Amino acid sequence: MNEFVSNIEKKIKYYKFFKLILIILLISAIPLLAMRRTGAIIYFIVIVFFGLIGSHVLKKQYKQACMQAEVCTNASDFLGSYTYTASQSVSGNLTESLGFTPSIPVARDQRLFHVVHAEMNGCPFEIGETAFVRRDTGNLIAGGTVLTVKNCLPLQEDFVILQKDAFKGIVNLNEYNHAGWQIQSDLHPISRNNAICFSVQEQPSLLPLFCTGISEEMPEEVLAAASYNGSLSLFIQGRYYSDDPDKVIPVNAENIPHHDFPGRKLAERILQLIQEQNDKDQTV
Repeated sequence: MNEFVSNIEKKIKYYKFFKLILIILLISAIPLLAMRRTGAIIYFIVIVFFGLIGSHVLKKQYKQACMQAEVCTNASDFLGSYTYTASQSVSGNLTESLGFTPSIPVARDQRLFHVVHAEMNGCPFEIGETAFVRRDTGNLIAGGTVLTVKNCLPLQEDFVILQKDAFKGIVNLNEYNHAGWQIQSDLHPISRNNAICFSVQEQPSLLPLFCTGISEEMPEEVLAAASYNGSLSLFIQGRYYSDDPDKVIPVNAENIPHHDFPGRKLAERILQLIQEQNDKDQTV
C-alpha cells in the first residue's frame, strides 16, 4: 500500500516542480514580450506549448498511478495473489473468442485496460476494462468489464446468456441464428422477458446453474455470460472498477477506494453451484 501512495506522491512532486519551472519561464518571458520582438513571441509560444504538453503528460502519469493503486488495492483484498498490467493488446475478435457472439465484423485492434491476472478456484482468472467497436459502423457500441475464468468448465458446454439486451447494436440477434446457434427456452429463474440464451448444443447442462447464479447476484445488470471452450466469461456493460481522478490532489492509504470487482461474485457463485452439482452427482 505504501508503495502505491509513494508513487502517487512522486507524480505530484514532478507535477508541482514542472509548474514551478513553467511559471519561472513565463515570468522571464514578460520583459521580452514588452519589447515586441518576433523572437520573444516565438519564445512565449514555445513555453505555452511546452506547458500544455508537459502538463498533459504529467497529469496522465498521475491518473495512471491513482488507478493502479485502486485496482491493485482491491485485487489484494478480493483476489489475493495477482499481477497487474495497465494495458494489454487483444489478438483477434474478443467477443467471438470468449463465446459472446458468432463471428462478426468487430474492430480487431482491441485492448484491455487495468488488467488483473489471478486465480479463482485454482483456475486462471483475468479481468479487464474494454470497449467494443463494430467495424462496419465505426461507432463505440459497448464498454464495461470483461472477466474470464479459464479451464473451469466442460469443453462441450457452449452457450451465451444475454441479459437486458447486452451487446445491443454490436450484434443483431439474427446473426446468432444465421451462425447456427439455437434459442434456449428454459431460463428459469431468469425472466425470459429480461434475457435470452443462444447455444450451439441443444440442451446445455450448465445453463440452469448460470441462470440461478445471475438471478442471485446480478439480476438487474446489463450483462453477457458465456460458457465457451472450457472457460466462463462475463461482460458487465457500463461497469468499471478504476476511477479516473478529475484533478491532481494528495492521496494517502485511506483515500484509496475499496470495492469489489464487477462480476467477481457472480463468477464465484456459478463455479460454486457447478461444484455442488458435481458433488451431488458423485453421491448418487
